[in-house]
Amino acid sequence: MAYQVVSTNILFFRPAESADIPRCLALEEAGYPADEAASFESLTYRCEKAPGLFLVAVNSGAQADEIIGFTTGTLTKSDKLEHETMSTHEESGETLCIHSVCVEEAHRRGKVGTKMLNSYVKYVQQTTPHIRRICLICKEHLISFYSSCGFQTVGPSDVVHGQDKWYEMRVEFAETE
Repeated sequence: MAYQVVSTNILFFRPAESADIPRCLALEEAGYPADEAASFESLTYRCEKAPGLFLVAVNSGAQADEIIGFTTGTLTKSDKLEHETMSTHEESGETLCIHSVCVEEAHRRGKVGTKMLNSYVKYVQQTTPHIRRICLICKEHLISFYSSCGFQTVGPSDVVHGQDKWYEMRVEFAETE
């Protein structure tokens, strides 16, 4: 008699907690070069100052829940991404700057990033209705990924972060009455 193994893993998303920062830092350091990765202090700042904009992706498996990814951002009053807008949080800002979209290497290419980013966009639209746009910068090879999640390319970014060239992408939301 042959048995079929059925996966009982469930992927869900929840706001990050301070206890999640070390795991998020490990994912950040694994996903970005050293001159681009956020520091422990930066991740802590975002978790404390913009907790509703920092979500973790949790794989609820047979053993224990495991954080396999995260998305984090802050708000700015500016319409455009600049170096300064990427390092502060202005609670009344209408532009959400995404800083990190990280997925553990073993879970990449399995649509975790797509599910995570799409869930993140829906979540912030529902919980932070004053947001008018979401902006991010990415490397050229990731433009198609972000485009598949509804982001449009603005063009080369003025932000200098690390050695590589970055491209600004954004999603605009319709005004609600």
